[in-house]
Amino acid sequence: MPTKDPEKLKAARKRADAKRAGAREDTRHLSWTFVLYPESAPADWRDYLDSSFVPWVESPVHDKDVNADGTPKKPHIHVGLSFPSVKTRQQVVAFLKPLNVPSPQQVMSMRGLVRYMAHLDNPEKHQYNSAEIKGHCGFDVAATMQSTVSEQNALIREMMQYVKDHACDFYDLCNVAMESRPDWFDTLNSKAYLVREFCKARRYHLQDQMYRATRVKQKLVDTDTGEIVEPPKELSKQEQMPSFPHEGHVNPFLQQQKKE
Repeated sequence: MPTKDPEKLKAARKRADAKRAGAREDTRHLSWTFVLYPESAPADWRDYLDSSFVPWVESPVHDKDVNADGTPKKPHIHVGLSFPSVKTRQQVVAFLKPLNVPSPQQVMSMRGLVRYMAHLDNPEKHQYNSAEIKGHCGFDVAATMQSTVSEQNALIREMMQYVKDHACDFYDLCNVAMESRPDWFDTLNSKAYLVREFCKARRYHLQDQMYRATRVKQKLVDTDTGEIVEPPKELSKQEQMPSFPHEGHVNPFLQQQKKE
């Protein structure tokens, strides 16, 4: 018969909580993450992790994060570990003890962790440069961040809109991708044809508009009668397909980084 003694109930709850906590501590996982504060970590912490030959990845220094009340957070680095065999929390804590870091956490999705390192899926937070995410000991950042089909389609639409908004060509777009948007660059590696054809189509569309406007200007019209008093001048091929002088495209992502 269940007891109604408050003290016995309280003791039973403590035993149950301790049992659950022990079960969590014994849970084994391949992937773990922790937060490292540069000011309190040893200077050679990267060398320590490299010497273990465990594949690991680090974020850029998060020095622009803020708390819920708007106060700045201490600069920190997110680190992900990908062990070749499953580890318990106690084993990971013992491994990280020389680094003086908070308790590690299990990682359910390494891809999600790596994307969080740049806040790619958190637009309300400061956006860090994903090109500064560094893999060590064989950790492949690009493969881990590989986009799904729907994400690639969204990136293609984003690039096409960028071309329209900034009146740039495929060369400019590739430069921006190399300098500031590695997610664009990765998508262009396999989907460049569609984006390149869009840039060409846009260019031909603008040239056609200019050609039509030029033909209209060549018509000499009698302002009194409205009649054409001189036939249109026959345009050369160069006049029909005017060139667009390249004035040098300015990367807005780099400009934003300089402001910050």
